[in-house]
Amino acid sequence: MYVAFLPEEANKLPPRRPWDHAIDIKPGHEPPYEKNRPLSPKELLVVRKWLDDNLGKGFIRESRSRSAAPLLLAAKPGGGVRICQDYRGLNNVTIKNR
Repeated sequence: MYVAFLPEEANKLPPRRPWDHAIDIKPGHEPPYEKNRPLSPKELLVVRKWLDDNLGKGFIRESRSRSAAPLLLAAKPGGGVRICQDYRGLNNVTIKNR
């Protein structure tokens, strides 16, 4: 629905805001590197298209990070696929701010 009203805004990142924040890691810990789970050829095509689209828009960039979180694909109720990431490993080493 948002895209229907502001199509030019849907293709760029929002501006930086005061509530943007850093993720603080517990002392003596590192953000984990977790491999992706195996994906089917069909799932790989969906992921590749999503990556190409979002790299082209500048929403994401190639990572040089030593950490990684696995991708998950979830079926949308109306059809299609939602790409998610499993951040449980990162959450385990994060200093909670609440």
